[in-house]
Amino acid sequence: MDSMTFDTASQLIRTLSEQLEAHRVRTTNVGVGGYTYADDSTRWIFDECEAIERARDFMINVIDVHTIPRLSKLKSRYNHTTLIYRLPFDALASVFKFVVGSDASELPRARPPLQLASVSRWWREVALGTPVLWAKIGTEAGASGDLINTFLARSNSIPLDIWLKIDDEGSDFARLSARRNHLKSHHHQSVLRILEALPPHTGRLRSLSFENIPESHGNYPLSPAPQLEVLCCVGRSIPGGICIAPTNIFGGHTPRLRDLQLNSICIHLTSPIYTGLTRLHLENIRFRFSAMHQLIRAIKEYPLLEELKLSYIVFSGEVTHEEATSLFLPSVHEPVTPAMLRRIEICPLSLAREVFMFMVVPSSSLLILPLRSNEDFNSVISQARGNLKNLVRICSLHLRCLQSTQSRRLDFSGPSYGFLGETASKSGLTLLRIPIAREGFDGPNILFPSIARFFALQIETLSLTGTPKGLYMTVNRCLAVLSALASLTKLSLESCASAGLFLKALVVTPTSHLCPRLDKLCLAYISGLDDALIGTVKSRGSLGDNRAGRLRKVTLAECPLADECIEVLKNYVQVKVTHKPFSDLGLVHVAREDEHNWRDHLAMAIHV
Repeated sequence: MDSMTFDTASQLIRTLSEQLEAHRVRTTNVGVGGYTYADDSTRWIFDECEAIERARDFMINVIDVHTIPRLSKLKSRYNHTTLIYRLPFDALASVFKFVVGSDASELPRARPPLQLASVSRWWREVALGTPVLWAKIGTEAGASGDLINTFLARSNSIPLDIWLKIDDEGSDFARLSARRNHLKSHHHQSVLRILEALPPHTGRLRSLSFENIPESHGNYPLSPAPQLEVLCCVGRSIPGGICIAPTNIFGGHTPRLRDLQLNSICIHLTSPIYTGLTRLHLENIRFRFSAMHQLIRAIKEYPLLEELKLSYIVFSGEVTHEEATSLFLPSVHEPVTPAMLRRIEICPLSLAREVFMFMVVPSSSLLILPLRSNEDFNSVISQARGNLKNLVRICSLHLRCLQSTQSRRLDFSGPSYGFLGETASKSGLTLLRIPIAREGFDGPNILFPSIARFFALQIETLSLTGTPKGLYMTVNRCLAVLSALASLTKLSLESCASAGLFLKALVVTPTSHLCPRLDKLCLAYISGLDDALIGTVKSRGSLGDNRAGRLRKVTLAECPLADECIEVLKNYVQVKVTHKPFSDLGLVHVAREDEHNWRDHLAMAIHV
């Protein structure tokens, strides 16, 4: 092989060199621009080098012409022997559908469908024959006009899912290098290209998500969107500015729209887009020329509404008496009752107070009321308690506040900070959650006792995990909290710095017998409680078997107690020692926060 290749290359170079030299001899005395090249004794060296280089390049080109097609055929034949090529078209297309997802906030050079289509002929055939791969359009699809047109064409006529995002001026992009700022500008142009190409395809929209809409953007779609199911619009946060979309957005025709999320962008409440919703999120919006009763009336017309979020909604408009009459302003005696509502979140409390006067929260709904340090939970609940049907079902309260290391150690899936409430069962239904902003740490100190008193007659289980910053407990405060819990049957203390104080408060004396129905005590990750625990167990476990309030069971998880202490406890109650935290034992169930991140908040939740 080497000898044959060497002989062929030598012959080719020699032949080409001779032909090139003969050609130069014929053109030696031909001048250019009036100048004639003279003979040079070293000219032949340069000529020889040039001849060899040309021969080499020619040989490489010839080899490529003959070898590249052959290699492609061989690779294709090999690929067809692999397992992936044995999958039928539909199976491989299903696999591709799981690969096409990408982050709309990034701008990669090629979308997954393009990458899949460039692997092999078979993959390209499958990718081009699967329109759903091209129907998911992100910001990066607008990198060029041809690219977005390619996506729209290859998606055929199936519904489109589009998510777009323009990075905010106040984001980290503004502080990055010029190269990243150039990327941001390119990003902005990508979004504009998609918006320009979209109008003819509005009727195919199934979902549209658009973040950081610029205030100057006025090209809102006005064509009907009969297949639109989800619409999420987030306006750019500009102090003193507001994005206003037309009332007849999508031509007022969105019969399938069920999920509407608006943040910092206003669509008048009289718009037909609010019809037939099952999920409505309104955040950071000032409604001009609108009033609260218009929102209540809109909610009344959502018989299938399942989720409602109202965050910092301001009504600054005035309406005439005739308008109010035509809009049917509900009275306090005629509240709106969304029967299908399963989740409602409202803040601030001033807005919640107004809404609850006109709306009934069903008994199975989760109510989320974020608090600030200067807000009072009881002031809102007491005025509208009759309309909050879910509160009467509350029977368990859980205060939870863990540092990150504790959260990992205890293997909790919920937030690191929070008031959580639940039943003893793992399937407890969450009915109330009260996140508290970390600023103003006096909030937990005031809120915890007040919440305990508010639900005093209902609470059967009280769980304390960790101690939130700002919650300063003393024996007297523990006495005040426990004295109101007449129905308490179970107390759980986990990694709680105030555990010793609660144990002292539970000691039965001739003048004090708190929590007369307390039956079970659970302790975890607490040390130095030998004497306090013995004192409490002796006083409550020595009561007669038939006497109410006799402590019957103590569960200890990772509590370093002396063997002598445990033996003493066994003389009065059943003692269970385990190395598992309560979350593994099923004594405390923490619901996963699937939609919110409470890393910067304290949260309170009440479960049934």
